[in-house]
Amino acid sequence: MKDLILICDKYPYDVFLENELPYLNKYFKNVYIFSDENKKIHNYKTIPNQRRKLKSLFSLFKIKYFRLIKNEIKKYYQQKKNRKIISIIYYIIIYLLRSMNFYINFKNALMAQNINIENCIVYHYWMNHTCLSTILYKNKYKKKYLILTRVHGYDLYFEVNKYNYIPFRNIIYDEIDYISFISNKGMNYFIEKNNIKTSYNSKLIINYLGVKKGELFLDSKTKKNYFTIVSCSSIIKVKRIDLIIKTLASINDKNISWYHIGDGLEKERILDFAKRHLDNKSNITYSFLGKLSNTEVLELYRNINIDLFINLSDSEGIPQAIMEAFSYGIPVIACNVGGVSEIVDNNINGILLPYKPEINLIREAIEKFIKMDLEIFKNYKINAYDKWESTFNSDNNYKKFVKFLISLK
Repeated sequence: MKDLILICDKYPYDVFLENELPYLNKYFKNVYIFSDENKKIHNYKTIPNQRRKLKSLFSLFKIKYFRLIKNEIKKYYQQKKNRKIISIIYYIIIYLLRSMNFYINFKNALMAQNINIENCIVYHYWMNHTCLSTILYKNKYKKKYLILTRVHGYDLYFEVNKYNYIPFRNIIYDEIDYISFISNKGMNYFIEKNNIKTSYNSKLIINYLGVKKGELFLDSKTKKNYFTIVSCSSIIKVKRIDLIIKTLASINDKNISWYHIGDGLEKERILDFAKRHLDNKSNITYSFLGKLSNTEVLELYRNINIDLFINLSDSEGIPQAIMEAFSYGIPVIACNVGGVSEIVDNNINGILLPYKPEINLIREAIEKFIKMDLEIFKNYKINAYDKWESTFNSDNNYKKFVKFLISLK
């Protein structure tokens, strides 16, 4: 039985990993978790509290990868024809420095734990600079081990990154063994953006994420004289919380209670924006609940009769928040971005809006659900739950993914 090295951004690990880790732990002898943020390595079976001495960034200059930088700058300039060459050089160098810093910390952690990497599969949860690190480590020391990465949203879409660009994509694609996408659209985007020949796509695979079983409540609209809407996301620009607020402010004759779950850099601005646009609306109540644990979010879904989930983000993979809403039979209004159309079936379990919807279009979608016949509304809820069960059930999806991992030689 092989060991698994799981590389993620944070430890304690990303919330997205909470559902997947127990399955990895069941089928691998050891699951070692290495966090780029905390610079520690943990064995998931024992979770020891260990600290390591970090090396200085100056040690990176002993590693001669200037040719990588030169080739990446050349490739960027050929594709983009962008004259801001100094900024691009700086951006690429910083990316490589982050990768090499991870490289050194990763190498030291393996030595400190006496881990034989050739008996491991290296699994990256995000396709970022850490993938380049383990590829360079593998090539430098002539090690034989498999490297696989998932790819989601920020690590996939050029448009949400600085200069509309992510460095070293082609090197990672050429050298990595498998890239696992969370949506078909994500994979197609990657192929097109990186000019990949379709005949060499055996390393590109699709494995949906998933969430645990919730509960289906069919009578939410019949128990109250107001309509309950929930949104759940970080409060950052890309999530367009202000667009939700503007839409609610445009509704005058329907009683609506809106809850937002999440925190973020734009919290103060959005709170002030909501106060200015919604406090004078007698038919609208709202509450910003802040950052909640996943357990608290699901507890809220169980205890509040939620009628509708709304997500107006302009960039997504396939949102876990929508999966969780569907696991409780909550219909969704969302923009057709990323892989959202692979979970939201328009006019079946929710409503798909265009990439940049007008306020009146969002308002019409909300009012459609408010006015909807109860039997039709129940069908939306049943369809939402069925979509979770058939496609985004974590028990099915993670068992399938782990079986793929352990089949690798």
